Amino acid sequence: MNTRQAAVVALALCGVSDLAAAPLLLGSNDVPSGVGIGVIAIAVLTLLAARGISRGIGYARPLALITRAIDVLALIPLLAGGQEASVYAAGATTVALSIVAVALVRRAGLREGIA
Repeated sequence: MNTRQAAVVALALCGVSDLAAAPLLLGSNDVPSGVGIGVIAIAVLTLLAARGISRGIGYARPLALITRAIDVLALIPLLAGGQEASVYAAGATTVALSIVAVALVRRAGLREGIA
């Protein structure tokens, strides 16, 4: 598997992870519904970026970097607050996966000519 393929897989995992979290956020009384809708939007844009990177389309790299940065920044309050262990673990996993995805996207862009 080359770097571009690994970046696509990592981004797809991030997008699917966000989509899996969205129903939990939408059904929560503690979280405004706008947060869940925002997570769905980030997930869809991340999956769009993964598709674009797999095809070498120019918009995909900046879109991937932006969506992953927004996702990580949005998770910082979650990780800083006193959440239950499962919520904390899911957030930490998402942050770690997003960092890996960003690193792969950046590396793929330098080595394999993604615009």
